[in-house]
Amino acid sequence: MIALIKPLCKHTLFNDFITIALVVFIALPPAQVKAEISGNFGQGAIKIGPASDICDGLTVGSIRWNSVDKVHEFCNETNWTRVVPDCSAWPDDFSFPPVTNAPASATQASSIEEITGISCSSADVSVTGDGSPSFRVCSDSSCNAVVQDWTSTTSPVANNQYLQLRLTSSGNSLGIYAATVTVGGQSRNWSVTTQELGTFKYTFGVPADSAIGGITGADTLCASAASAAGLGGTYMAWLATDETDDPDSRFTTKAVIPYRGTDGALVANNWTDLTDGTVSVHPGRKSAAGDWIASGAVISNVSPGGAAINSGIDNCAGWTTNGSGYSGRFGTTGSTNTGWTSNSTMGCSGYRVMVCIQQ
Repeated sequence: MIALIKPLCKHTLFNDFITIALVVFIALPPAQVKAEISGNFGQGAIKIGPASDICDGLTVGSIRWNSVDKVHEFCNETNWTRVVPDCSAWPDDFSFPPVTNAPASATQASSIEEITGISCSSADVSVTGDGSPSFRVCSDSSCNAVVQDWTSTTSPVANNQYLQLRLTSSGNSLGIYAATVTVGGQSRNWSVTTQELGTFKYTFGVPADSAIGGITGADTLCASAASAAGLGGTYMAWLATDETDDPDSRFTTKAVIPYRGTDGALVANNWTDLTDGTVSVHPGRKSAAGDWIASGAVISNVSPGGAAINSGIDNCAGWTTNGSGYSGRFGTTGSTNTGWTSNSTMGCSGYRVMVCIQQ
């Protein structure tokens, strides 16, 4: 509200002025608080808040708080730029790759990463998280020269020194423990996943032909055979049409525990052993119920390493036909070397065996 007072005329009788007060109301937009001042002017503090304004000619010279990176920024008419102190304890970006398939309840160490971008004498390092995490500081990339041995207490790291983390992994199957390390205000996470715990994974064979309804039909056949035999878990066919659906790409579990036939015979010690070119016994020699499977060609198109052999071909039209004029890549139940999965290319008709693997 603004009040304007103005003399209008002089009264001749009373020799005085008559005045009129004119009151004008002006609507103003609600104020948006950008700064908070606390304390008194002699010993006060100014708190600059966050803002989403565009940096341009209207906001040039403004200062705002970046609540994500925890730094002040100023507008130089083009970009919001960090207010840089005389030296910086803010490091360049760094990361620690996650660890998987770790032994249960065991000490696991991270990679050794160089810390750069610090222009101050040092930056503080701290760590929190699961599994009693700690860190150490070294002067070389192999940590042969340790500057600060393993500790969980806040300690300094200098520019171009190296940082390594460690923690004790979870005792649970596929358990994930995570640690957060903070260097000069910049935090990064590191995780350790425990290997799958258990006894073994089943493999078995299913009598079939080449017209099994593709990969989906093959997986369904595996699931039905396992269910009928009372086997728990999920089963997938060792089968491929191309590189998008081969076992290496499609399987949900690559076990770190043994693969065994339904009679208990060891097939392979783990996924790495299963895909190294040889198996102890053929994974399709016994049925889901533990009965012998008649020997024969194994529908496959899968290399010993688990990848598709001939992408888009030699797969009996995507494993949908047993007609003449089509071919497929087959293994044989009579082999425990690479031939168990890739033995020969032949026509699609006739008796076949399919291998199912527990996930």
